[in-house]
Amino acid sequence: MLSRVSLIEMLVQRADPATISTGVEITDPAALSAGYDLVVGADGVRSAVRQAFFGAATRPRYAGIVAWRGVVEGFEPQDYGESWGRGQMFGMTPQAPGVTNWYAPVRTREGVRESLDDLRARFAGWHDPIPRVLAAAEEGAVLRHEVYDLSPPLESYVTGNVALIGDAAHAMTPALGQGACQALLDAAELAACLRTHPGDVGKALLSYDARRRPAAQRMVNASSWMTRLAGAGRLAGPRNALMRLLPL
Repeated sequence: MLSRVSLIEMLVQRADPATISTGVEITDPAALSAGYDLVVGADGVRSAVRQAFFGAATRPRYAGIVAWRGVVEGFEPQDYGESWGRGQMFGMTPQAPGVTNWYAPVRTREGVRESLDDLRARFAGWHDPIPRVLAAAEEGAVLRHEVYDLSPPLESYVTGNVALIGDAAHAMTPALGQGACQALLDAAELAACLRTHPGDVGKALLSYDARRRPAAQRMVNASSWMTRLAGAGRLAGPRNALMRLLPL
């Protein structure tokens, strides 16, 4: 596993600092397309660029789960992986020497606020070391996010000289851990298409859309299905029945 902080630091080291501006508020995204050869909307599930250029038909849809995430230092479990339950699951992965990443998607009604103590109570009866990991978690270091995907899927990730990448184009549930990975694939493919069609942004973007949209939307569908199967969705009962039929 690679933390996002480490990844961003690696990318920044390869970029020209003069080309990066932070803390800039864009009040009129539509004006960008007139002033630049290419506009890339990488501004997340509630993308202002998508809203400005692609309309409001595709919008965030609550996936029915809240994702809790954190890290525990000085603790390395003997076994990593996921434990599946009804309406919730718990996973652990190694992140760095002595650092364990944990995550817990739980089925929760939209707008309901739960504390870290509530999460601990959810998993109090689960096998070791899950209760110990949550006991070691610190309130200020734990992330809690309601999970949204996009509905209906966009018919295209490009329009004119504007392209969408990452969650702005295909926000998905986290069951396969592919959200950030798919954004990186988008960026790499977009860059490759621009190199293949120098001086023709329109053609490059059409190529990008044809190459990335089908693959990304397959991942969105697979992640949604896995969310339901793994327990944070509504397939826990049928899943458990199926598991009992599998040979040991």
